[in-house]
Amino acid sequence: MTNNEKRSIAIIPCYNEEATIGSIVARAKRFVNEVVVVDDGSNDKTAEIAKDVGATVITHKTNKGKSAGIKTGFKYALEKNYDYAVTMDGDSQHNPDEIPLLGSVLINDSLYT
Repeated sequence: MTNNEKRSIAIIPCYNEEATIGSIVARAKRFVNEVVVVDDGSNDKTAEIAKDVGATVITHKTNKGKSAGIKTGFKYALEKNYDYAVTMDGDSQHNPDEIPLLGSVLINDSLYT
């Protein structure tokens, strides 16, 4: 990656999503530089599965709600100097394969260049 390349991150706040999080992370990783899963106090194996497939995992000790998870993810993205961030749900509600569509709109939009 050159210094001119924009860096992107997928932020996935989730709570008890062990059945779907592995697939979501694996698919999202193909399109972004990093996937961060914000485990919002889950009592299942969400965090462990996310780590196993290559996500960075930030864990809330207690459930704080989706908005807190998103806030935690954006704070991380800002600290790591990411240029673009996309949020997704960990329950397969959003299709990771559509990340490039969003990216191409942002990159090609004159407001962002």
